[in-house]
Amino acid sequence: MDGSEVKRAYTAMRRFLSPRYVPHKRWDTIWDKAAKLLDREDIPVEKYVEIQFDTVVPFPMPNHLLGDKALARYYKAAPDEYADAVKRFDYEVTHLETRKKFMSVERILSMEPSTLSPVFRYCVANINGLTRLEDELFETAVIQLKRSTVSRKIYREFIPDVLWKAANAGES
Repeated sequence: MDGSEVKRAYTAMRRFLSPRYVPHKRWDTIWDKAAKLLDREDIPVEKYVEIQFDTVVPFPMPNHLLGDKALARYYKAAPDEYADAVKRFDYEVTHLETRKKFMSVERILSMEPSTLSPVFRYCVANINGLTRLEDELFETAVIQLKRSTVSRKIYREFIPDVLWKAANAGES
């Protein structure tokens, strides 16, 4: 991601308030810094900028997109998605552990339809050396990771490099 995405999102939101708004050149360095922050935190640009406009009155200046206070505003306003994902992950671990008492991991992961997410299933297959299942689950796991920044945060420690690289292919 580069600063132009942040600039575009900020400008669009600002023009709702001031239709003639044009970003001043003095903010040019801010856009790239904000893009790096959002990349590092794996936060979607549009949602982040929208939350900044919802929480800073009358509106945030571009430099208000940077720093710990901006991140705190974002995480305070958008915790539900992350909290729900953590609960889901806890459910998946509990579900797997409970079922392991009665059947093999391979059978649990192969069951369709499954209440376990594709990324979770792929990671467990990888940990257990179930290559056939890894191959079957790979594409859906990549799709889930590409669509969900929350999944990236929840599963980050468990995601094998090959899956991580595939999910990030085409991103800069």
